[in-house]
Amino acid sequence: MPAHTPVQQRAKVLIIGTGNELMSDEGVGVAVARALMKEELPAGVQIVDAGCALLDVLAGARDYRRLI
Repeated sequence: MPAHTPVQQRAKVLIIGTGNELMSDEGVGVAVARALMKEELPAGVQIVDAGCALLDVLAGARDYRRLI
């Protein structure tokens, strides 16, 4: 989505799973994101498995109304 998308046209929710799977429980965010990707979610909800690259994903997060 363009950086200046009107709020009413933005996707509603972005769920970002972060963490390092190699560091035991730090990978829980990634595991949750992957599990949610297998589920049928409401329209307007998108999921991203960011792994350890949270900063790379955050730039596009401004295009969403809610961030989890």
